[in-house]
Amino acid sequence: MATKNKAFLMFYDYGKQFELLSREERGDLIMLLFRNLTGSEEDTNSYSQGVQIAYSFMFPAIKRSIESYENTCRRRSEAALIRESKKRQSKEE
Repeated sequence: MATKNKAFLMFYDYGKQFELLSREERGDLIMLLFRNLTGSEEDTNSYSQGVQIAYSFMFPAIKRSIESYENTCRRRSEAALIRESKKRQSKEE
């Protein structure tokens, strides 16, 4: 999933799952998330079961938050264009 965003949300709720992983697994999980969010689409099969499980619920949630943000930006941009168009029309009248 390549995205033009420069950031993504990491939810506080993930803290307990991170605590269950070893330091190495935490690093693997973070790097797997980064790679897949930037478009690499790396396969999870080469990672531990703990990383795979954590990834399986974190990635879709992060992806949903990114899509929601992008939709909000799109709607706001469209609303601004409509607002500016109305301003121009009222000035021309």
